[in-house]
Amino acid sequence: MKNLQKRIAALCTNAYLGAVLLAGSQAMAQMQSPANPSAACAGLQAADLMQLTLPMALDHALCANPGMRQAMAAIAERQAGVDLAQTGYRPRFNAGAAINASREAGAGSSRASEQSIAGSIGLSWVLFDFGLRDATLAQSRAQLSGAMANLSNTQLNA
Repeated sequence: MKNLQKRIAALCTNAYLGAVLLAGSQAMAQMQSPANPSAACAGLQAADLMQLTLPMALDHALCANPGMRQAMAAIAERQAGVDLAQTGYRPRFNAGAAINASREAGAGSSRASEQSIAGSIGLSWVLFDFGLRDATLAQSRAQLSGAMANLSNTQLNA
């Protein structure tokens, strides 16, 4: 009888670990793109509880974990840093306009008024910066990699 209980416990443990790994890989794939949140992150309704499976429960628990949310936000922030670093390779376009008007009140009927309109456009492109853009981009990518590693660590600890 004890042997049977041990086997059942071992099967349940293996099934649980397999579901954790499966759910974790699914949640990780969904979390790689913060713009596409998973259905588990939307919240559970009372009707969903009757059909709740272990992978669904794990997905929901991972999405509801504040540490996971913080790690996903850090990834989004670091991805924005990479995007910003990549803009250093593009030309910059500047445009401006100004309108000035002045009026001087004089004695009697003499009044002086002056109006001017000015505009400017410019295009600049850094051709050589002694490796600054490359270093900034590499640093941003390293920070993104660190944020992804933090997400994996948080997922394992959740």
